[in-house]
Amino acid sequence: MTQPSQTNAPNVRFGKNARMYIALDDGSGTEPAFNTQNGTWAYFCATSQLEIGGQKGSETVNNFCTGGNDVQVNDGSETNTITTGDATWAENDRAIQMLETAYETDTRVWYRIYPLGLGNGKPVYRGLLEVKEWKLTIPSKGLIKMTNGLNPLGKPEKGTVDAAGVFTKTDFGGGSNLPPAINGGNLADNVATNLQNMAANQEANYTLTSTGAGDIMAVTAGASSARTVSIVDSTGAVKATGTDGATFAAAPAGTYTVRVGGAAASNGGTVTVDYMG
Repeated sequence: MTQPSQTNAPNVRFGKNARMYIALDDGSGTEPAFNTQNGTWAYFCATSQLEIGGQKGSETVNNFCTGGNDVQVNDGSETNTITTGDATWAENDRAIQMLETAYETDTRVWYRIYPLGLGNGKPVYRGLLEVKEWKLTIPSKGLIKMTNGLNPLGKPEKGTVDAAGVFTKTDFGGGSNLPPAINGGNLADNVATNLQNMAANQEANYTLTSTGAGDIMAVTAGASSARTVSIVDSTGAVKATGTDGATFAAAPAGTYTVRVGGAAASNGGTVTVDYMG
């Protein structure tokens, strides 16, 4: 019997070609140039599985407007995750050495994950993480395994790379439907600045210039709905984000944007920043 031709084959991808590379942050908060030959970036080949993603937070609302039903409402928060599973350990593995060094010295780590492997135009996810756990499991029989507790700092950026490894961020669009952003002007060190009323998903952008290396802390106050606060560097990279406040530790001197917004409308309040000013 003749089998029918497969004209509607599913669009699937296999993970065997995926690659994860890591590099130690030099303290500048700027991703180092992608180079696998000079030792800056190391191929993390010891893991059996990679997971990366995020989950938006929600809150249950039950009132007369919902007819007494439980309705899940986005609360503006987001939890990002990256896991590598148990990795096989070898004392001369460069990537494993980097993760152990990062744990011992509280150094941040840059990561790049290539779901389809390296190649011009292929997708990549990148970001910064902290190593919160480093543990060896040494059995009496079998392979030595290593477990790392990896804490991503903010949402991973999706993009593509060219043949030289230069990253281009993906434009997801949708911005045309958002209310226009508010130019909030400049912020002064430890001086509270009034927040304007904002519509849902609207942003207010404030500028600050830190004259020396040190922590940058931004906090909002006021009896309004929760706001998302982000600290963004001059390249547009989000260095820290949080609900009603954010802290960028050991920030290099430079000009930064404090971005305030939220999934819900907000009314007034203040924003205050502490930095080397």
